[in-house]
Amino acid sequence: MINSGDSKAARFCGKVILTSATWSLSGVNTLSANMVRGFRERGVDAGILLTRPEFQEDTPLAPFADVPLMKLPVGVFSTWKERCHALLRYLEDQAPCIYIPNFDWGHSCISPLLSPRVLIVGILHSEEWIHFEHAARLGRYWNAIVAVSEAIAGRLAQLHPEFDGRIFAIPNGVPVPSFPPRRSSSPGSPLEIIYTGRLEQYQKRVLDLPEIAEALDRVHVPFRMTIAGDGVDRKRLEELSRRFIVRGSMRFTGSVDNRRILELLAEHDVFLLTSEFEGMPISVLEAMAHGCVPVVTDVRSGIPELIDDGINGFRVPVGDIGAFADRLRILCHDVTRRKDMGLNAHRKVSEGGFRIQDTVAHYIDVFDHVIRDVEEGVFVRPQGKMTKPLGISSWNYRLPDSLARMGIIARHGLRKLTR
Repeated sequence: MINSGDSKAARFCGKVILTSATWSLSGVNTLSANMVRGFRERGVDAGILLTRPEFQEDTPLAPFADVPLMKLPVGVFSTWKERCHALLRYLEDQAPCIYIPNFDWGHSCISPLLSPRVLIVGILHSEEWIHFEHAARLGRYWNAIVAVSEAIAGRLAQLHPEFDGRIFAIPNGVPVPSFPPRRSSSPGSPLEIIYTGRLEQYQKRVLDLPEIAEALDRVHVPFRMTIAGDGVDRKRLEELSRRFIVRGSMRFTGSVDNRRILELLAEHDVFLLTSEFEGMPISVLEAMAHGCVPVVTDVRSGIPELIDDGINGFRVPVGDIGAFADRLRILCHDVTRRKDMGLNAHRKVSEGGFRIQDTVAHYIDVFDHVIRDVEEGVFVRPQGKMTKPLGISSWNYRLPDSLARMGIIARHGLRKLTR
């Protein structure tokens, strides 16, 4: 882990450009917005560049007034190849700069073509295989590779010893209030439970939520569950939750902006995360920062660094509905313990290096490190060619973005019809 002080001034004086294909609901985009704010507060010019600005997302994210959101200068009918070359020109025009491709794997393939005046800091945001594929394919061209957890950093180092000296573990951070919100509740009152994020079964396992509700009924735990977010499995989730919605013990808010998410967290007692895998989940960090007790799946990445089981939250096996219900029962009936765990959760994020100020300070240290490596000749970007990443096939290589998406939708529709 990189150590740095909040007062340290950065040597880097160029611009930091974080890219995202689209401005949609995701922890990565929320983190990017928080990082841009933090950089700008430290006097570092920073902004977010959308590389598919005309692509219409199903779960759009509301823009932040204080976060510059730039659009790659391409037309509505631009092809993937045209966008890549536009990004290449854009970054070189902004140089000297630092380019953070995030999970924009569709356009980060320009990395081998960038001049030494564009420093590249790649980030592995999750333990999902595609993040490791991203690093395996392009890591040799990146000045530094950041992993959002020690688990991800360790696995990357094991898979790619050639990256030694360029891998850094930096946990995600969030804004943290000085004190957690005050909550007033008494034994016997409904437990206020919340889930925030994408409503998808893949990775997030959101269809576990109505099963948890059923299990709470069986052990006679009164509850109200709020589900804030949207996604491809929302309709199915609502169907499975119908009887709880009708009786008023479950509600769906749809996609809401980050300010409203933080307000909702302050109004709830417990945060649920049912994911099969994660990186360093922003949703959990935000919940803990607001004194909301996390009851989450015990995934390998991020969660063990954040949550001391039984102290500042509960960790349960993936898919163990009974274990979720048991921990929620404990929190419902023991108000004192729930309050103490909420305070401990806030303290962990506030004092444990998970503030956005901590994250930004660590990244600035990385920027200084890669600048020294370039100046001293420790790292010289090898020459290479731009190659099509996974998911860019020959048929959509030259198609305009809008037509390529229509082809993808049609292909998915045909698959459903032939099942």
